Amino acid sequence: RTTKLLEKNIIEAQGYKVRIATNAIDALEIMERNHFDLIITDNEMPKMTGYEFVQEIRKYANYKNTPILVLSSNDKSIWWPKFQQVGANEYIQKSEFNQEYFVRTINELLKCV
Repeated sequence: RTTKLLEKNIIEAQGYKVRIATNAIDALEIMERNHFDLIITDNEMPKMTGYEFVQEIRKYANYKNTPILVLSSNDKSIWWPKFQQVGANEYIQKSEFNQEYFVRTINELLKCV
């Protein structure tokens, strides 16, 4: 939860609007009623893994090309190839988190929208 709030504060400081979901199921329900230009997920979440969540997102026509950023404590060398296969656009390992790189990555991903 603390990480989510930190991420939210960083992103909002850049002028973006942020919506936090409590879990992947909640996020999918919110996504059905709203449109988002970027989705950030972890791999370790309640009710559904981030990997499964990305697979579900890509089933929605209106989210087929929406950038997805994975921010996870899971080993990037193991998980990034798996996330690429299901349609994630970028992966940042939490142990290598750098605020400047995080913001730059978000801005780059949103240029594609």
